[in-house]
Amino acid sequence: MSSSTDDLIQSAGADEAFARGNLQEALDCYVELINADAGNLFAWYRVALIAGKLSRRKEVGTALTLVAEALSRTGRLHLTLATLRELEEYDAAACVDRLREVSMLYGKGSRRLEGRYRPQPPPPPGGKSGGDDMGIELDDTDMMFDMAMDACVKAAQKYRKDAPEPQAKVPAHPLFSELMPADLRSLVNLLEIHNVPAGEKLIRQGGEGNSFFMLVRGAVQVSRVDRNGEEQRLASMGTGALFGEMALLTDSPRVATVATTRPSLLFEIKRKDLEKLAERNPGVGDVLAAHTRTRLLRNLMSSSPLFKPLDEERKQGLRQLFETEIYGPEEVILREGETSSALRVVLSGEVLVSRADGQEELELAELGPGQLFGEISMIQGKPVTATVTTRHKTVVLSLTREAFNAHVAEFPEVLTHLYQVAMERETANQRIASGPLVPVDDKELLV
Repeated sequence: MSSSTDDLIQSAGADEAFARGNLQEALDCYVELINADAGNLFAWYRVALIAGKLSRRKEVGTALTLVAEALSRTGRLHLTLATLRELEEYDAAACVDRLREVSMLYGKGSRRLEGRYRPQPPPPPGGKSGGDDMGIELDDTDMMFDMAMDACVKAAQKYRKDAPEPQAKVPAHPLFSELMPADLRSLVNLLEIHNVPAGEKLIRQGGEGNSFFMLVRGAVQVSRVDRNGEEQRLASMGTGALFGEMALLTDSPRVATVATTRPSLLFEIKRKDLEKLAERNPGVGDVLAAHTRTRLLRNLMSSSPLFKPLDEERKQGLRQLFETEIYGPEEVILREGETSSALRVVLSGEVLVSRADGQEELELAELGPGQLFGEISMIQGKPVTATVTTRHKTVVLSLTREAFNAHVAEFPEVLTHLYQVAMERETANQRIASGPLVPVDDKELLV
């Protein structure tokens, strides 16, 4: 087994022990990692945290300040912010000073930002540490503290001696780097830090969406149970990933489950805290809304058959033609008998398609993210034959008839797909209209 593989396994074991509260076991592993590589800044950060659970707060604050300084040099924004959030407890003044520097370095307008940030894929899963929760015995306190501080001091001395000068550029972050420094500092104050073992469910399908997460270190898997009760694995995400942003736009239930596959360090931001912050700092709300819309659009265009034939450049061009519409719960988007002025695609949330049956409304179908409606009426100028109502707060994208007609020649694949869908649904409409009203499949939407 190679040395790098050994380090990965040892690091994963230390992270798992730390997340489960086995601090003595975690400390032993982290100190070994630092002795092997003084530039292992994450191990250095964790040793300081373990020391902070003991005593002598001044020394811990000094250690965390040094860690934050070294991390900001190397462009590791997430871990820098995690260190500063911990530092706030031990030395608030040092935290404010360092956060001001980080804000100027990473915030909007910084001349040291390079191209767009690209999260790295997660490393291969490492082994788990075993054993019972050892905890910390009172007699071990002094020894553990000396070990922790000795490791941090030696690492600091070696790092300052050997480390290169600060980078000329640092990676831009898709969310933080769009904020002005003052807004960035305000947002950082909302970050809640969680140390989570492997196998922990952070988001549960069907659960309430009231926060979103940023993965500082570790890996998670996204899965969903379909209507047949079968679990589908949708994606794996590693360090730097953001997930759960749907909660920023809608009150809809979670559409998937997200669980850790490695011991992980995460930020959580609650929607209620963001709403309060956005009231005081409108710039934060604008940036978060734009970021979330862009992420959802990319996900939609990678999965919807309407956009799949297009390459990335042309998808970008088509994205710019769509407008965002947000509807409240049980709000009518299209009413039977009216003419649709736009093609609409569900971005997040859910809508109900229904049709009048005498004095009653017959439910025909439910539409979720990626599914479209209103295309027949928009293309042919005919009244819609069903009513579309939101189940709960829902975000849709709309492509107006004017924009469609002006740019349709640039996207012949999309036009072909729309006409094919329109013809199939028109045929279904005629068939259903000739008989009694019955619920139909999603593919036979009467709009």
